[in-house]
Amino acid sequence: AGIYLVGGASAFPPVARALRERYGRRVHRSPYPGSSTAIGLAIAADPQSGLTLSDRLSRGFGVFRESEDGERTSFDVLLRPDSVQAGAGQATVIEREYQAVHNVARFRFVECADIDERGEPCGRTYPYQDVLFPLEAGLRDHADLRQVEVRRTGNGPRVHERYEVDADGQIQVTLTDISDGYRRRYVLGQRQD
Repeated sequence: AGIYLVGGASAFPPVARALRERYGRRVHRSPYPGSSTAIGLAIAADPQSGLTLSDRLSRGFGVFRESEDGERTSFDVLLRPDSVQAGAGQATVIEREYQAVHNVARFRFVECADIDERGEPCGRTYPYQDVLFPLEAGLRDHADLRQVEVRRTGNGPRVHERYEVDADGQIQVTLTDISDGYRRRYVLGQRQD
């Protein structure tokens, strides 16, 4: 197996050089760099070919969380840059469950160029979106949770997080208070008013 350079950027010498430095002799220039995508799609469109395509992410995605009783911030990797997307028509699903200790959960999602060996984001890191979720029942009808002071409550509800990444790379997160089933769904990357 090898890595074939295709598309317009494959003619740019630094691209081939960087790939060869990392992958060595496995890197090959495609004989059809301009039409390789169309050829690949035509092959994949043939249900009799037995071939399938899978998408890979080019960036990492995760959320910053408090750890060690709020003394430290840690990064929870949800998707690595080399994560393979589920097949066509299927969502990639990631789930988490934990005991909440605040009145409002604040999720600080980021995209990053890579993830280091300690599981921390490295390279260029981009804030993706902040999501606020009410953990106290009295805050559920609050118009703007950004106006609520986040405070530690000690023993809050158990929270279930479900992340679904569709075939187009769009991420939906469903947050559920397990104690009473209250839930909210957010489509990340869309403006939340």
